[in-house]
Amino acid sequence: MTYTARREFLLEKAMCLAEKISILGLTYSSLARYSRVTPQLIQYYFSSNQILRREALKYALAKKNMSVIIQGFVLKPPLLPNKELGKFKANLITYLTKNL
Repeated sequence: MTYTARREFLLEKAMCLAEKISILGLTYSSLARYSRVTPQLIQYYFSSNQILRREALKYALAKKNMSVIIQGFVLKPPLLPNKELGKFKANLITYLTKNL
């Protein structure tokens, strides 16, 4: 599996796990157990748990997974930097206006 494909696989698993247990419950060890890989492999792709959560949230944003996106929206401080938070809020507002 290529670097990009493995990273995409881990992000997909991270998004699914965050949906099940919460974005804050997403750690190297929880994702490793869920994905059936070693925590060291997760660390190779994501240098900290904070970065893992941030990348999982960005992935959820790209995939329009609202249950994970909303978790990221209510966290204080937010997981996303200010530049990305604007895009995040715009997508959330678009989703809510179309689906409510």
